[in-house]
Amino acid sequence: RAPRPRPQASGGAAVASPGAAKAKAKAKSRLHEGMDAAVFRPAEGWVHKGATPLGELFIGKVVAGEVTNVLSERVWLNIGAEKDASFWCKGHSFKVGDSLSGLAIDNIDLKKGYVILLPPAANEEKEGA
Repeated sequence: RAPRPRPQASGGAAVASPGAAKAKAKAKSRLHEGMDAAVFRPAEGWVHKGATPLGELFIGKVVAGEVTNVLSERVWLNIGAEKDASFWCKGHSFKVGDSLSGLAIDNIDLKKGYVILLPPAANEEKEGA
């Protein structure tokens, strides 16, 4: 018996079955099981109206901001843009409200609305610590 072909979306990309999407969501929820973000996500999301559009940011730009949320090894900051930026950092002690500076933008995904920062160097101190 030949395997059934997978459905294709326009452009030739494979379409995941509803079962596969459900399994992926369940696996993702297990990834953060037992961990809680410091702050719950607002209903409207992490959007800052009237702030700098993501399209005006550029890779390498050095920014500063205030920590808005922490989940496991990921830290989010309000850098004055429409959406919060984030970085990953193992073994950190950042808390909501901490001020950080000297962080360079490493990646910007305009479609997803992500701004990824390079984490602070291990020897740099948080402002005010």
